[in-house]
Amino acid sequence: MDGVKEFRNIAMINVEDADSLLFKPIDVKTDGLSSISLSGRVLLVSDNNSYTIDMPCILRLNVSCPRITAIIPGYDAPLRIEPGRYLLFNRALLERGQGPWHDLPITLPKSL
Repeated sequence: MDGVKEFRNIAMINVEDADSLLFKPIDVKTDGLSSISLSGRVLLVSDNNSYTIDMPCILRLNVSCPRITAIIPGYDAPLRIEPGRYLLFNRALLERGQGPWHDLPITLPKSL
């Protein structure tokens, strides 16, 4: 089973001064899954700037998940962003899996 699940307009993030952020899943439950390889992409979009943060191998259970060895800003290390009001979009990409992945709960921190 493979697929993509998109979440649009998840949140509005108001950055008043230049700041750094880091995205990490904090609560991932794998109940009912026997295997999964899940990656993601976060987009932050404002009137003046946009940032794309790739998040390979967010979740891996009983399968391999190859990824580049480079440090990814916003995922492996903080990403500096400019002031603005950003809409947050998220895309989850299931590369391999068995089980009801469309109901997989992934929680991001309340304060980013």
